[in-house]
Amino acid sequence: MKSNPHEQVVRHSQPDRRLNQQRRRILSSLGLPVSAVTWMWGLLLPGLFILSGTAQVTHVLGGRDHVQIRGLVPEGEHWLIEREPWEPAQGAGAPHVLERFQGSSSFEVALPRLSRGADRLYRSFHLVKPPSTTGSGVTMVGLPRHPEIPPEISADSSAFPASTTKKGLQVQMTDDALALKIGHAALNVNLSGLLSMQQAPGTLVFESQGRRFHFHSAYLKGLDNQVKPLSDAGVTISLILLTYRSGDGALNSVLLHPAYDRACPNHLGAFNSVTAEGAAHLIACMEFLAMRYAIRGTPYGRVSNFIVGNEVNSHWFWSNRGRCSMEDFAEDYLRAVRMTHVAVRKASSTARVYVSLEHHWNIRYPGGEIGQSFPALPFLEYFQKRSR
Repeated sequence: MKSNPHEQVVRHSQPDRRLNQQRRRILSSLGLPVSAVTWMWGLLLPGLFILSGTAQVTHVLGGRDHVQIRGLVPEGEHWLIEREPWEPAQGAGAPHVLERFQGSSSFEVALPRLSRGADRLYRSFHLVKPPSTTGSGVTMVGLPRHPEIPPEISADSSAFPASTTKKGLQVQMTDDALALKIGHAALNVNLSGLLSMQQAPGTLVFESQGRRFHFHSAYLKGLDNQVKPLSDAGVTISLILLTYRSGDGALNSVLLHPAYDRACPNHLGAFNSVTAEGAAHLIACMEFLAMRYAIRGTPYGRVSNFIVGNEVNSHWFWSNRGRCSMEDFAEDYLRAVRMTHVAVRKASSTARVYVSLEHHWNIRYPGGEIGQSFPALPFLEYFQKRSR
């Protein structure tokens, strides 16, 4: 199992506020006064963990230089592990073990935020039972946790822009939109037109996660020519983030979901959030766009909203991942939304990230078969449940 001997682990001898609240709830459920927390918890802690089976990462907080992880473990052996942003919670590969625990305790682990150039804000943290206790691979205990990102981490903390009108357009002709005195504008961004797989004349270099990526300056100039005048006029701008199938196989392999079906009608794919290279390029695109447009005062104009994909509950048509269940689509889409959220939050503490749905709320789009579309409401409910 992979492990890093340089990770710093600090065990709490005093409970923090959130942990104290959890202890109060447990004691109260047993009919004990909350005043018993201070002196009785040390006596009850091992037994309560055994009775309740409580084991969880309770909190992960990002900082400028470190990530703080807190949790509780009951009796027995448990490992604290981290997963890469593209990995499922119950990953198939060998876990990266951060710390091993034996016996009941609360813990706090302080990790450097950067790990070989990669930002841990994109990762998830889990407690597992090791193979020695399960007879097979590691077994998840409780839910994974993702880092919370406080405002002080963001490069810009400007207030979200206020608008005097609800009037908005998905803009094609900027001059006409401004003449109509709109207050909101949506602009499509095709990542396949933005990203270049190699450095060449007319590309810009951007560093993300310790690697260099390249973007087409001609495509950016066209986007700048829309964003800048709209922004200068006080319009609140939303970018609709898309990835079309291109004629470049290498580009398709990193941007399109591996299950993309070329038979889909509109050549729009789901994001590749499930492979290492796909996640690296998706994160690079999101960080590049956020750093260019989400920070107030840049020469390119300001974007306040980032919309991940298009009408994803009719995914066969507008965010293709092949034929699949609602749950399978939601898991991979959630990864893409998480990556976008972290990238945007690193740039701005107030810019917003949205999901995109069409208007079929309780029924799926009738033009789509099972496996091609699903109603929006159950999708949102599942998405919300899994995003906690």
